[in-house]
Amino acid sequence: MSTFFEYSVLPILGFSILYLLVLRSIYRAVVCPPRVREGWALGRGLALDPDHLGVPWRDLDGLDAAWMLDGPGEINWLLLHGHGRSRRVWMHVLEQLLPNAGSVVVVDFPGHGDASGEVSLGKTEHEALVDWLESTGQRWCVAGMSMGAGVALRTAAGASCVDATIGLGAGDLPEALRGKIRQRGLPTGIFAGPVCWWLRQKDRLPGLLRDIEVTTPVMLIHGEQDLVAPIASVQRVAAEKKWSFESVPEAGHDLLGPKDAGSIVNLMQCFAERYDSEHDDKN
Repeated sequence: MSTFFEYSVLPILGFSILYLLVLRSIYRAVVCPPRVREGWALGRGLALDPDHLGVPWRDLDGLDAAWMLDGPGEINWLLLHGHGRSRRVWMHVLEQLLPNAGSVVVVDFPGHGDASGEVSLGKTEHEALVDWLESTGQRWCVAGMSMGAGVALRTAAGASCVDATIGLGAGDLPEALRGKIRQRGLPTGIFAGPVCWWLRQKDRLPGLLRDIEVTTPVMLIHGEQDLVAPIASVQRVAAEKKWSFESVPEAGHDLLGPKDAGSIVNLMQCFAERYDSEHDDKN
């Protein structure tokens, strides 16, 4: 009896406890990612604020933890970060975007960076953004990275003042979660499925990108070596929705680093200028 217990029951019990602990840690990492603030930015060579960019800027009233930068150009931008990141991830892009931009707003989502509130996983962040954009009386282009791409699309769907939307490294949460788990060397099915099921029960799982109805032009930009949100899935969504699609060779999921910033800014500017000029022609 003791032999059966030692060789059968104990391993099963040990595996079950380990499985539940890992499952809990993954769930916690999803709903409550570690805050990335000054220390995180310094460790990656990112500036703590926009002082070094040489343009006027200020903390923005009306949105929690947001900067507004004043460039010399005409196209206004709203820039949105991804899950577990902060507005500081845009620093490399800002250096090259600002010379041709107008107002640029960079925000921290609730529960991220310096912002208060609870992490919403891309499901409701757009609501405050839509209200603020509509209150400005200006036209905007919106760009979002990773989870922020979904927020950008939902923002464009709700705000009539958006001329163009750009999603970088876009992907649905279940697929992105599988990619993150796969990077850890863990089996995806036994972890991603239960986490997404529980998020759905809690009404915290955002809808699919393909279900977002956006009337303004959309471009998705994706790294060809993205292991978090595989490029094939995003290409199918873009084709189905008739959205523009651009790939960045040899790039992974993070498209905002110094290596890819120039290419990303060129794609963003060309797309925004095309539809901003069309809007001007109509008015």
